[in-house]
Amino acid sequence: MATEANDNEELARLLMAFSSGDVHDRRVKQAQQEFYARMCGPLNWHMMSKLGNNAELAQVAMQKAWMKIFNSAHTYDARRSRVHHWTRMIVEQCAVDELRKFYGDQGKIVNLDDEQGDSLDGFACALPGPEERLYARQLERATAECVERLPAGTPNYRLTMTLLLEQALTYEEMRDILACQSAQHSTLNAEQVRGWARHARARMQACLGEKLGWTGKGGTR
Repeated sequence: MATEANDNEELARLLMAFSSGDVHDRRVKQAQQEFYARMCGPLNWHMMSKLGNNAELAQVAMQKAWMKIFNSAHTYDARRSRVHHWTRMIVEQCAVDELRKFYGDQGKIVNLDDEQGDSLDGFACALPGPEERLYARQLERATAECVERLPAGTPNYRLTMTLLLEQALTYEEMRDILACQSAQHSTLNAEQVRGWARHARARMQACLGEKLGWTGKGGTR
């Protein structure tokens, strides 16, 4: 679909914008920040799902994943995969590494700062502080509750939103999954799924706004 292709093209452009530039350059920082803003939610959600909703492990693994994404941006090849798939693969690698370390060290969680030191300096996306981590946990809980509020009949907004949050799928791929869930969805097409996704997002935005006190367009607090 054209929308997915355009989205991937823009994400790839942002990757290339900071892949070989000076991290102190304003345009490089801006590209990092925009990429982070667009990918943070889906990647955090994916990391949590891979680590069984262990927020402490997910925080450490996600910090490492962002470092790897920023440091290896120059290796991304649009001919081989979409940006969503490429970043999710990195997230999954970091999740597995952290689980191995966690169990190998008898439950001791390694502090990222102890391992990375000054290598974190100069990155545009600062690591989250206590307030940001608390808000992230609140957002995760509210998101899960709002997904459960969505209708699961026809249209199946609940499954549509779950697919949007958890998987990097095209609307055509989402259509195939939705069609398998119910005979009523057998004639569903990708354009209808796009409409379901639009309405599901609008309902999610309203629900999250109610739960988290967002005001104004764009969900600012």
